[in-house]
Amino acid sequence: MNITTVDALRNLGVRGDYLEFGSGAMKAGHKDAGTNRLGPGFYCDAPTIEAFIHLGNRLAEQNGRKVKAHSYLMSWPPDQLDVNDPADLQRAGDLAFLFAKKVRPNSPCLIVVHHDGAGGCVHAHIVTLNHDLETGKSPRDFRVHWQVKRANDELMREQGMDVVEPQHMTSKRSYFDEQRGDMAGFDQQLGDAIVGARADALADPSAVELVAFDAAFDIACAARGVEVVKKDFEVKSDRRRGKTKGDTAVGVTYRMFDEVTPNKKPRWRRRKASSLSPEFTTDGLADAFEKMAQQRAQPIEPPPTLDRASAGGGIDDMGAAAEADPEYDSVDEIALRLRRKLARRKTHTPARQRYLAQRQRPPQRSREYGD
Repeated sequence: MNITTVDALRNLGVRGDYLEFGSGAMKAGHKDAGTNRLGPGFYCDAPTIEAFIHLGNRLAEQNGRKVKAHSYLMSWPPDQLDVNDPADLQRAGDLAFLFAKKVRPNSPCLIVVHHDGAGGCVHAHIVTLNHDLETGKSPRDFRVHWQVKRANDELMREQGMDVVEPQHMTSKRSYFDEQRGDMAGFDQQLGDAIVGARADALADPSAVELVAFDAAFDIACAARGVEVVKKDFEVKSDRRRGKTKGDTAVGVTYRMFDEVTPNKKPRWRRRKASSLSPEFTTDGLADAFEKMAQQRAQPIEPPPTLDRASAGGGIDDMGAAAEADPEYDSVDEIALRLRRKLARRKTHTPARQRYLAQRQRPPQRSREYGD
């Protein structure tokens, strides 16, 4: 499972010096010996590292940019790529090159593979200039971790490499349950209705596919007075989770008659699913269905049978055990002791009894007919 990070560079000279010679004692040793760290793997779109740095500084100065490049770091554990295997080092360089051209196809890049890290892992440094040679502009994408990780995981899967799968941390209470107390009365009522409809749809035995689950959910919402309005829209940017620009997403809006808002006339009101809770969106409902489908797919193991010979008898032998053991208490004896214990217990303290006596209404005098 490889790990990828991203960072903005404002000083290409310092980064280039580190990639070629290292830092501290390592740098001094390479300088004294006239060697460098480029042996394991090296690629550059410019003739030399110095030329690459000069090109990056010139493009940044011409366009008034402070960020001159973006640096990516790809690292692989020893069980995937061995630091002592030249073929694995070449493999790391190839993967780094493919990644650089995937995220920055029109930007000059510099790739250096290292095998002398403190962690003993093969890792590749990728530096792409903050300039698109075709558009003349600064690239806008793949500057944050989630975009970089998505591109990295896609490439690694295509190349047959392992990736770090996300670990979903879920609490026992949902987002709606956590935020419900801070919501308005109408939002609470609407959210409770949606939660109930979702539970009914998940329990529907005919909802074996997502389409059937969606239909069952809509019917359950309608039974609770909630109208589900769905609308397709085009994703405008890659910032939407799980979607890329140009994809089609489904937006959900819920409508319900509001009779609980004080000082307002009863009327129809609506709420976007995302404003109530992520679990009410299309993706959230799909996740709930997938979890339920996985639970249904798991085989149910039969309960272990009780071996009477090894267990020393079953329920039928309880009577025999009661007769054999003189201290064995019957149910009636246990109930009798419990009633006696409750009878001895004082229901109220003296202070509580005085308080209740003061609050009691005086007894009414006896009345006769016509009095």
